[in-house]
Amino acid sequence: MVGGTGLYIKAALYDYNFNDEDEVYNYDKYSNEELYQELLSVDPNTEIHPNNRKRVERAITYYRNHNIPMSENIKSEKLLYDAMFIGLTTDREVLYERINRRVDKMVEEGLIDEAKSLYDLKIDSRALLTPICYKELFMYFEGNSTLEEALDLIRQRSRKYAKRQYTWFNNQMDIKWFDVDFDCFDNTVLEIENYINSLKD
Repeated sequence: MVGGTGLYIKAALYDYNFNDEDEVYNYDKYSNEELYQELLSVDPNTEIHPNNRKRVERAITYYRNHNIPMSENIKSEKLLYDAMFIGLTTDREVLYERINRRVDKMVEEGLIDEAKSLYDLKIDSRALLTPICYKELFMYFEGNSTLEEALDLIRQRSRKYAKRQYTWFNNQMDIKWFDVDFDCFDNTVLEIENYINSLKD
C-alpha cells in the first residue's frame, strides 16, 4: 500500500473504530482564535495547533457529538495485518529544492491559469481553499500580494507540509527510512529488497 495521506494508511491497517458524526455544525462566523478558545474549554489537553482550523473544527464537532474530548479518544495501535512500513527520504536541503522545482514546474504546466479559472467561478468551497496553491494564488488575484510573493508562499507552505508529514509518520508508525538514489532509483529498490530479505533470514 502506497499513499500520501498517512491517516488513510493507518486506518486501513490498524484496528480503528470510527464514530459517525451524526450532526454537522457551521463555524464560519468564528475566527481561528475564537474557535481555538472554544476547543480549549472542552479539551484542554488538545495538541492541535491553533491555526489548524480544519482539525480544530473537527475536534469541537467530535466533542459535541460524543461528549468526550477527542484527545481522550485513544485509537488502537493493534495492526490487523503483518505489515512493514517503508519510507523514502533524502537530505532536507535536497528535498526542499525538489519541492521548489516542483512548484516551478506546476507553474510551467498551467497552474496560474487553472487557479484563475476557478477563482473566476467564485466558488466558496473549503475543499478548494484547503489545498496548498489555490488560496495563495487567490490572494494574488485579489491584489493582496504579488505573483512572486504568492509563489514563494506556496513553496514555503509545501516545505512545511513535508516536514509535518515526516513528523506524523515518525510518531504514528514504526517506519524504516531509506535515502533515495535519484541518479539510479533501482539502487534504492535493491537496498529495500535486501533489507526485507534480511528480516526473513
